[in-house]
Amino acid sequence: MRIVFSDNGNGISDELAAAAGLSIALKFQRQVLLVNEQCAESGIEYGFNIPKMLLVEQATSQAALQLPEHGVDSLLRLSSNQRLNIHNITDYTYPIIPGRLDLASGRTFPHQGGVPSGMLKSSMKSLYTVAEGVYDIVIRNQSVCNKCSSLIMCPCSQSLIINDIDRENEINIMILEQKRSDFEQAYRRSLEDHRMNYNAIVIANYDNNSKWSINNIRRKYDFKVPVYGVASDTEFKDAWNDKDIVRFFRRNLLLSKHGRKRDSLLFGLLELSEALLSMIGQTPSLTNRDSCSSGVKGA
Repeated sequence: MRIVFSDNGNGISDELAAAAGLSIALKFQRQVLLVNEQCAESGIEYGFNIPKMLLVEQATSQAALQLPEHGVDSLLRLSSNQRLNIHNITDYTYPIIPGRLDLASGRTFPHQGGVPSGMLKSSMKSLYTVAEGVYDIVIRNQSVCNKCSSLIMCPCSQSLIINDIDRENEINIMILEQKRSDFEQAYRRSLEDHRMNYNAIVIANYDNNSKWSINNIRRKYDFKVPVYGVASDTEFKDAWNDKDIVRFFRRNLLLSKHGRKRDSLLFGLLELSEALLSMIGQTPSLTNRDSCSSGVKGA
């Protein structure tokens, strides 16, 4: 199943999409693929320490020429040539956590990816079809490219981010900030455009002490979907900027939930991860579970 994280153009979905993927892979033992539809070294992959040798834009040395291709560029070329299948897709993704979490890194060849522009939509749809035959969950995100500062239609992606590739088979998660303007915009867009209907709303950097609590937001805007809050965390922010979020999760997810605050980042992520698994019809079952009670969300 495919899950897409979207935001209003502020880039906050990158961190939450990557964090949710890690949480599901580590704590729920699912096989997850993160797909970066933006530039390499940006977006959903920014918080991971990917070897630089895998991200070279042009092979110039003999050693570089011998490197296996990987990432969205290669996957799209194979898909457009009808050579991508369930047996070879993992050869072109990077294992963040072997057997649990893989990454299809972003594009490094924005203008000569080898895929005709008219075939991008069908190639991407085929790519996701194959990926869903291998991985339990495929996560993509729609946001600003933090290399190009381009909203949604990043020039590096050549219209790679396609809103209608097969929305019926996607779980759409809208990421908002705890701002009244964000809530009003999301509510207005959901009324005006049926394609903007979300399966859930997540409030990033959520402050449980704010007047704009989840319960108050739901009462005011009558959102018909669950609303979740994921708090900010300084240690996670530092790990993201240091490209070290895997170590952050390995260290913190091993800690007991006993005494952990309900408004902590990890509590919110575990609650969100359980909800995502339920949405796609998979029974969530935590490893080393202390009992993860249901947190604040809409009925």
